[in-house]
Amino acid sequence: MKKNIQILIVSYLFEPDNSVGSKRATYWAKNIRRLDDSISCDVISTTESSNVSGVRDYYCIPNPNKPKGLIRDEGVTWKKEIRKWLKINKGNYDVVIFSGSPFMYFSLAKDFKKRGAKVILDYRDPFANNPRFNNSFFKVFIKSIFETQFNKFANKILTVNQFCLPLLKGYSKGNSKYLVIKNGYDNVEKSKDFFLRKTAINFIYTGTFFPDRDPKLLLKIIKQDRLITFHHVGRETSLNGAFKMECYGMMPYSNMLKGINDAEIGVIFSSGLPFESTTKIYDYIFMKKPIWVISNKEINNGGIWDELKDYPAVVWSVNSEEAIQKDLSKVLSLINKNIEIDTSPYSRETGLKQLIQLIKDLC
Repeated sequence: MKKNIQILIVSYLFEPDNSVGSKRATYWAKNIRRLDDSISCDVISTTESSNVSGVRDYYCIPNPNKPKGLIRDEGVTWKKEIRKWLKINKGNYDVVIFSGSPFMYFSLAKDFKKRGAKVILDYRDPFANNPRFNNSFFKVFIKSIFETQFNKFANKILTVNQFCLPLLKGYSKGNSKYLVIKNGYDNVEKSKDFFLRKTAINFIYTGTFFPDRDPKLLLKIIKQDRLITFHHVGRETSLNGAFKMECYGMMPYSNMLKGINDAEIGVIFSSGLPFESTTKIYDYIFMKKPIWVISNKEINNGGIWDELKDYPAVVWSVNSEEAIQKDLSKVLSLINKNIEIDTSPYSRETGLKQLIQLIKDLC
């Protein structure tokens, strides 16, 4: 093992971007040297950032062009910008970690391997075979060709739960280089500045709404209860301004934690697909809040089930008006419940320690 290890993290998004796509790579980059001072970390991202604590050199490489054609993944155009940077910057790294999405810049694994680096690909979501995308057979076929090439040049391939693993190309042929490093919460101080516009009972959802993760039925039910307000922290949607719904937009992580802490119930909307995972689970657990999972179909396995099956304060409901109405009383009975649980296994630090060991094994 080398005494001093130089790594590079390549992530399209990075702090101060507040979207979920920036969180995993940002935490790794900012904290890896704190946990192991033999590792120095550089970062490449599109996000303008400066004075990033824990990071040796930070390179902002903008992506001025939009991808066209069948695969409209921003990595199609961004990889060309990174290749321009590579022609100027001749430094070599021991390990390069690509975190996606987007994913098409994973093709740069070959370029860095030629420079002698070990390569880790981090799939926060499946790429070619993602059931949520509902892609045509032809598009899946083309993306599969690309992903097969990406994975061929990787030394290790990561994803966020065991149910994503079979969706990655090459896993079925030999899984020795495929590993799970789960997401988690960031152990930071919650803000003192942000506060919910509180009512008697406050539900909170932190994240983006999608057609297969729809809150309309829950909003319809709670409209009938004058004590309940639904709070949303995340990207604005057409639901902004709905009756009994308070919307705050995107905000820093510490502010979001303050909002969760001030609420009584954390809500998760799920498509019900087994591979699906969501970081808000860990934030709710960190704040020790009762959790209400509302899914398009009954959940009895998969990533969300695996994380919450032993959690002492969770209600599982199908996303139907009848089920939500019936289960609302169960959810309300959990308010002020004393949740005794060791939250440390759910932290990002636990996953980062796994990553550090993986880096050392590769070197």
